[in-house]
Amino acid sequence: PMSNTHTRPPLITPRLQLLALAALLAGPAWSDQHAVLGIWSGGDSLVEVTAGGESLSMKVLALRDAIYQADEGLGEPGSPRLDDNNPDPALKERQLVGLELLSEYRWTGKRWEGKIYDPGTGNTYSSRMELDGNRLKMRGYIGMPMLGRTQFFEPVETCGPAVAEMVTVSQVDLEYCD
Repeated sequence: PMSNTHTRPPLITPRLQLLALAALLAGPAWSDQHAVLGIWSGGDSLVEVTAGGESLSMKVLALRDAIYQADEGLGEPGSPRLDDNNPDPALKERQLVGLELLSEYRWTGKRWEGKIYDPGTGNTYSSRMELDGNRLKMRGYIGMPMLGRTQFFEPVETCGPAVAEMVTVSQVDLEYCD
């Protein structure tokens, strides 16, 4: 009798195994790299981190004190707060809401690193960004990271009272607060 020697090709070919392995290895790096994206609250500010090419952007969305007060002696009372501490006179007229804070940001394989502008001091610092649990951890420093300051940001997923207050004072639209 004649036997059927026809064999089926394997369901998982070596090429498919290699692609699956590559996807598995790349998965955590991609998710770590993009886990910092979103809207974050630093207590007195809301910032949004977005990807742009191989870099990041961090813009000020809203501030608790976005408007000059009469007793400050800075700016016109009731007008939007400006980048008053910037050492460049041409940049002092920029509004803080909408201001870009990051430059030269790159993924190192473990965290994001680059420069961050601090409008409170008018200085630009070296910085690192990564997640610490579900919080965004930003470390700004001069020279070495141990000679710096760390700030934590909480993820913003709803329009709670503090977020609503900042959005209202800053006179901005935020989809969470519609």
